[in-house]
Amino acid sequence: MQPTEYRISFLEFSLYIYILLCGFQNILHLPLLEEKLQVSDLWFLVILFQLAYSWKTFHLVFTKLSSFKFIRFYGILLIAFLSINFISCLVNFSTGGLLDCIGKLYLVSMHVVFIACCVVLNSSNPQGRIFRAFIHLAVIISVIGLIGWILSICGIENLTTEIYKGYPYFGDAHRIRAFSPTASFYISIVSIGIASALYEFIFLSKRNVYGFLALLMSLVAVLCFTKSFLFIILIWILFFLFKIQATFKYILFITVVFLAAHLAATHFLFISKNQFNNLSLLNGPFASGEILYKSNEFAIAASSYYQLKKTSWKIFATNPWWGIGPGNFNHEIANLKMQGNYPVQLSNYDPHSTILGALAETGLFGFLILIVMVIFYLNCLSWYQIKKNPITFLLLVLVLIIGAEGLSMDVLNFRHYWIVLSLVIWNRIK
Repeated sequence: MQPTEYRISFLEFSLYIYILLCGFQNILHLPLLEEKLQVSDLWFLVILFQLAYSWKTFHLVFTKLSSFKFIRFYGILLIAFLSINFISCLVNFSTGGLLDCIGKLYLVSMHVVFIACCVVLNSSNPQGRIFRAFIHLAVIISVIGLIGWILSICGIENLTTEIYKGYPYFGDAHRIRAFSPTASFYISIVSIGIASALYEFIFLSKRNVYGFLALLMSLVAVLCFTKSFLFIILIWILFFLFKIQATFKYILFITVVFLAAHLAATHFLFISKNQFNNLSLLNGPFASGEILYKSNEFAIAASSYYQLKKTSWKIFATNPWWGIGPGNFNHEIANLKMQGNYPVQLSNYDPHSTILGALAETGLFGFLILIVMVIFYLNCLSWYQIKKNPITFLLLVLVLIIGAEGLSMDVLNFRHYWIVLSLVIWNRIK
């Protein structure tokens, strides 16, 4: 049974709305759930209703998907990923851990549903439509963020702009975040929109408006004052290199250079001689107070990210097999503070690293399954297809950005990244 044209159109509309709502994370603040339940999750119920209403069609789709050997293997990976998280939760039970596991179950379910929807929408170019939805989303939150930033500069504080006192290198800073929880989260969404707009501008429609939008979104993103802006610069460079048909080795070299620069800027504070006695900087909310190197001219101090990495490794060394349980990291930080083993001026953050966070929260088993999943995603994007099809290159760029961000952020909680991974799997199916 084939879905009618009306059902196809409404399904496309539902996916479009879901993607737009991914940019409005910082709206719902519920008891216990806090920001774990978001407006996009409520809209997902509409998509599930369509799946149930057209179950005969979707049942055929899931049957078709299961006929692919690599999809069956991927299904095993996803089940293993969820199982390890639930086992770790049972070993180290907490209400927060249980909610985290349920959240991961939801994200994986949404991811699988998006893959199935792409199969249903095969004839209407689902990849192109989803990437255009990301462009629209990025433009909307860029405009919201810019307006909010101007209001904040004018003295009107609002939800769309973070104000930091004594922010490293920038002093008192007004940082755009729109309706995202953080400026870095905002960058992670806008990066997809910028890459999609560059793909449209350079390879697909080649309309100047997409180049202008990519430039506008990039300039607005500067106002985030976050190291993740390096990845936006990298996106521009990678598309230029691909356009001039640069070799894979050269593209890889540039990517590694930017990744190293981002890691250095994120984990270390470079302090000049006249700032040596700036206690508000060394013992503020962005530094652990630890000096890693000092000369007569400058010093290198450990940032909060560095402290989180070091703490994640210590937690893993103490709990190597099943970790401390998903969602329990910030509670462990609170315990370490009480014991005097963690800088009190730093907030009780989550791991801020997908890889080391997996080691700390789910132990060696969670880490290994995550590494296998990363290899699987990269294996879905062969260099032959990348050279042949620019949209595969776009997906490769986004996967590289996801991986790079994953070193300093908990990207497995980002709904928009799971949608990108759905497109990676769909591209491999095609």
